[in-house]
Amino acid sequence: MSKEGESALQYNLFTGELVDNRSAKQRRSDKEAEEPKQGMMFSQRDMAQFGVEAHPKIPLSDHTTLGLLFEDHRTEEERAADIQRQALENNLRMFEEVKLDEQGNE
Repeated sequence: MSKEGESALQYNLFTGELVDNRSAKQRRSDKEAEEPKQGMMFSQRDMAQFGVEAHPKIPLSDHTTLGLLFEDHRTEEERAADIQRQALENNLRMFEEVKLDEQGNE
């Protein structure tokens, strides 16, 4: 126990043992005071600003459209190799379906 916890103990008059006579609330608050506390990453002022919109809108004209573009950064050789690998995987699956019995007959 810490020095504060030791000072909270009192001797029992009849047994001579140390007894903690604090209330449950006092013990809990002392225990919480000993535990580490998480620090705030942002100040209270940064978290709650009055008059600031949380989800601002992007100013766009009526003629502007937003679209998603798929960009493939692979080279032509990498694309060809991927197509070849996919074709081989599909062929293996096609021929795996045919099962042969012990003599080699379908």
